[in-house]
Amino acid sequence: MSDAYLELLEWLREAPRTYDWGCLLAWDRKWVNTLLLREYMERFASDSYLPPFTAQIDTSPLTRELIYDYTLDCPRLSFDQSTYSDPRARLRMKVVGGSQLSVEAADDGSPKLARIAEIDVLAGPSLYMKLALRSTPGATNPLGQVVLDLAEGAISS
Repeated sequence: MSDAYLELLEWLREAPRTYDWGCLLAWDRKWVNTLLLREYMERFASDSYLPPFTAQIDTSPLTRELIYDYTLDCPRLSFDQSTYSDPRARLRMKVVGGSQLSVEAADDGSPKLARIAEIDVLAGPSLYMKLALRSTPGATNPLGQVVLDLAEGAISS
């Protein structure tokens, strides 16, 4: 066992460390991401994965992005920006397929196509969701699995 692990065990023995929470939960990032990948593959095989989506995103009063059939790969979870005072997680999903049109206003105000991009697995963008863990509802299901409600995350790219 590593020194850090032994120090953590000693620190936990000194006094209650749950800060009025029911429990403390520690996850290994590689293990969690392996579970997310397995879940993604199971959903993909059963047609219950996140389907491709289409949206319009106004990036300014004069420009917008039109995305068509964006296809996302498996989710990856990271806790690297988390602190005790501000516990958070970051969920990342790469865009592996779809198209993106950049539209801007021409001099006369009419829409003008500025760029067309075909998205692929090698050069696609990533979508990020920041999760404030204090306000993210979590529970365990009857199988003892931890379930987080990700509906309130802030999405960024």
